[in-house]
Amino acid sequence: MNLNKERSRQKLQDVLESVELTDKNSRLAEQYLDVDLEEDRELLAGAEPQDFSELRQEVRDKCREYKSYCLKRNLKEELGRFVRFAASVGGSTAYYVLAPDRYNIVDINSILEYLTREQAAAVRAEGIVWNIYEIKTALTGLVQKTPQVLRDAMELCYHKSDNAKSLLAAVSLHYTKPEKPAGGVIKALFSGGSMEQQAQKAVQKTVQYLESNLTDSMENIFTVAAPSDEDMKKLISFVQSGAVDQPFPQEIVQMLQGRKRSDYLIALLAGEAFLAIEHSRQCAAFVMLALAMDVERDQTMVLDVCLNIGGSSWFFRHIEALEEYMPMPREDYIVWCLKNCKYGSPVKRVIKDHPEVVRQLIKKVSTEEFQHLLAMAKNMNPMLYQELNCTGSGEFRMKLAQELTTCYKNGKNEAMQYLLGEAELEIMQVVWDSERPVTSNYILKELQGRRKWQLSTLMTSLSRLADKGFIHCDRSTG
Repeated sequence: MNLNKERSRQKLQDVLESVELTDKNSRLAEQYLDVDLEEDRELLAGAEPQDFSELRQEVRDKCREYKSYCLKRNLKEELGRFVRFAASVGGSTAYYVLAPDRYNIVDINSILEYLTREQAAAVRAEGIVWNIYEIKTALTGLVQKTPQVLRDAMELCYHKSDNAKSLLAAVSLHYTKPEKPAGGVIKALFSGGSMEQQAQKAVQKTVQYLESNLTDSMENIFTVAAPSDEDMKKLISFVQSGAVDQPFPQEIVQMLQGRKRSDYLIALLAGEAFLAIEHSRQCAAFVMLALAMDVERDQTMVLDVCLNIGGSSWFFRHIEALEEYMPMPREDYIVWCLKNCKYGSPVKRVIKDHPEVVRQLIKKVSTEEFQHLLAMAKNMNPMLYQELNCTGSGEFRMKLAQELTTCYKNGKNEAMQYLLGEAELEIMQVVWDSERPVTSNYILKELQGRRKWQLSTLMTSLSRLADKGFIHCDRSTG
């Protein structure tokens, strides 16, 4: 008796008993996994789909241990049959018995040779889709870029939730270029030869599936204080209308207030919608709705996901269509852009077309971001550059002094006084606290009780501050 072979057989038997196979799959396993018999892969076509995601953790660990046992001992025949059997029975959920460990969820390189391209895509999708951090890099994690392979992989998603299937649908559409006539509207999907028709019908079916999944999933987004049935119908109607070329409805903004939501599900669905945005206005509308949910909670998760999931080039190409009526203050949007993609087209557009927004940004951005805005304005909007250079330099220097002394626990005021001068600091604080340009008489009045100055003394200090670039003086106003 070969003890090593018998030990391997016993380990496999323990695994098969623990995964609670159906009777049909148990009979299949008994025949297909017996390495004493010639392998017949056609048997796997008779596998009965099972959802391995519901297996207990100790059962999953036992399956992974058997896979590791085969790898360490170079038992390729045993490993190959086990992997093919698990993928045929569990489809995408084979991830739960084949992934290396819970922290390395998409690394299946050690077993790729035993999987079809479709199976590998399905297993990877299952591993990616339940981790909000992996979702942001889904394209990299999936590896597969062929739309037909990704669509076929959708049919292998056996999890009771459709998350992996919807991710594969979105990625397949991302890699499918929509056909457009000269007018720019998506071309009718029933043109061309029979092979072309079949491909176009498959794309249309995928779009319809993804759109339905977005709206069907919406009531699961709300974890506490879900909208009424009537309000939910309005939310779904907004998405189905694809109305992204008109102001975002304030009625919907009010519906979202005070409702707790699943950040994970919003990130997943918004990311999928943004990947497929070229194929569906409903996808664009869902992204707008997700942005409104973010704004209500004062966060930028959806923008973060959209930027990362398709890469910066994809983001810059498609975010412009949403900017005009984005349910987010433009100043906040540009501040986010400055922090995350400061050389991107959104920042360039606002400098060129919306200088009034840049003026409002001065008090919201850091000194580094202000310098960046100034440098870009110099080339793209010289008039704005001159204005910022004059009116914004004082605020810039004051903010720089504040930033340099942020970490001071003691002596912060003294450090500020050293950087600006004690008297000059008091003047700057008056200027800084005002929402609009101030006159010398206004400053003198504000300093009463602290400084017994004559107007001439104040004017001398203002002149020094102007020479240093802290303020801009218009002597014609008094």
